[in-house]
Amino acid sequence: MKKALNLTLLAVVAWTAWGQNDRSRYRSAVFDRKSYLESKIESALWRAGRWSFDPSFGVRETGYDSNVLSESDLQKVDDYQAAPFVGINAVYRASGIWAWEADTKLSYNWFKELDYLNDIDLDASSKIHFMLRRAYASISYSQRESIARPNSEIDQRATNQNQSAGLDLSVQISPKVTVNFEARHTEFEFTESSDTSLVSLNHQGDRATLGLFWHKSKRFWPHFELRYEEKDFRDDPDPYTNRATTLMVGVRNELGERFHTDLKLGVVDFDFDYLENDALDSSHQALRVDAFGDYKITRRFSMDFSLSQTPVVSVFQGFDYYRSSQVSFSSKYRFTKRMSVGPLITVGQNKYEPNAISAERRKDDRLLGGLTFDVALRDPMTLSMTFGWSERTSNLEDQNDEGFTVLMRFVYGK
Repeated sequence: MKKALNLTLLAVVAWTAWGQNDRSRYRSAVFDRKSYLESKIESALWRAGRWSFDPSFGVRETGYDSNVLSESDLQKVDDYQAAPFVGINAVYRASGIWAWEADTKLSYNWFKELDYLNDIDLDASSKIHFMLRRAYASISYSQRESIARPNSEIDQRATNQNQSAGLDLSVQISPKVTVNFEARHTEFEFTESSDTSLVSLNHQGDRATLGLFWHKSKRFWPHFELRYEEKDFRDDPDPYTNRATTLMVGVRNELGERFHTDLKLGVVDFDFDYLENDALDSSHQALRVDAFGDYKITRRFSMDFSLSQTPVVSVFQGFDYYRSSQVSFSSKYRFTKRMSVGPLITVGQNKYEPNAISAERRKDDRLLGGLTFDVALRDPMTLSMTFGWSERTSNLEDQNDEGFTVLMRFVYGK
């Protein structure tokens, strides 16, 4: 089965991360989550007693894509696309201690020529918040049906369903020490596809994460994270279980009001346990790096940079995992309070680790660029236009691809 890396997905992730450049992420998680919910209730469009409602609607990813399926030059297909959506967020503040939140979005994916991709996406979630003086906890459930690619290696846009249930807990055990715990169960399944081999990617898994933050000073936040994750791929031709243990240590810095950094280094232990073919069993160790920084140069001009290396379980036959490494740079210039423009450049590489039955080596070099114009219309309306370009060069020539997109986004709501 041929699969291709979708650089458009990487662009969406990178632009989203840039949009989240917010000083509040450097504060205590307990404070952030409480204030997030309280501000959402206070700024809701409709309020009635203990209830608050925020509607949203608009169009996303609307425009032209020169290579919808990220195929090689001889096979690529261009098309026009649009994604109108409507949604509503509701919060019921039962008391000062707990609240219930529900969020639902319904969108329609439309393609002019590739009409087999036309489908409805459903994204629904429910969460109960518990807020104490020094602690925050939540119990959540979400379900999403989508034709979006579940990861960056798959070019098929088959209908898939992702369900998740989780528990989050943050406790501020002292004014300078916060402990975070997360436990989550997920189930992923392709529910409709012309390619029956995609069912081999169906899986379910569990994840637990423990984190410790020490707010030693405003400019120095050491932190520690330990994560264990297990996924079962029982529908694969060679069923297997993947177990990953990750240990990360890092530090955040707030060097004045203009410069912030966040650095994490760690090691990931990968174990692949095949249920019917022990000869394929393997264990690996890989370095993980996450570094981020933002610098507000002037009142109008700011820039971000990031560096990462992450081991990811591969869906390609013959490979256990790949190391995804990339460096990104973005900036933003504000013409006015409501209008801004900024470029994004990402250079990266995917280097694959072959398993016991494969002697083939694979390495993909990635290059991505873009320019986005943002206009904040009358609150809460926003309009943006993105011009994006991507290229992948692989030592496997049939995996080379390039393309560009011109996409518009209009959103009413938060």
